[in-house]
Amino acid sequence: MPKVTHYFREAHPYTGTKVAVIGGSNSAIDAAMELLRVEAEVTVIYRGETYSPIIKPWVRPVFESMVNKGRIKMLFRSRVTSISESTVTVSVDGVETQLDNDFVLALTGFRPDRSMLREAGVAFQDDEEIPVFNFIQIFYDK
Repeated sequence: MPKVTHYFREAHPYTGTKVAVIGGSNSAIDAAMELLRVEAEVTVIYRGETYSPIIKPWVRPVFESMVNKGRIKMLFRSRVTSISESTVTVSVDGVETQLDNDFVLALTGFRPDRSMLREAGVAFQDDEEIPVFNFIQIFYDK
């Protein structure tokens, strides 16, 4: 659906709208905080039991404060089960709830497309999709 994206560039297009952010790590938390600044109604949908341990330590207390004050709605142990034009259905501990919704940001992480690098002959380490960089080889090849 056009209202669903895996990319977040800036908050202003979402001013005053109802936005569901799927995810609980840094990209999702940063987006939620930016959306709050433009007065979007933000619900963060996260399958984890509690806050992610990898949230930046200087962001987490501010984010938690916004959740505690009710400025951001945080749904733990939750997942999206369906998305319609004007709603998103969320299962929280097995109980489904339908939320009014204008946009969904699925900020759950992604795998970049490495095909161009492979076609250019770049080698990768194991199955980790990490390019091999050998400074010594590059230095001596010149």
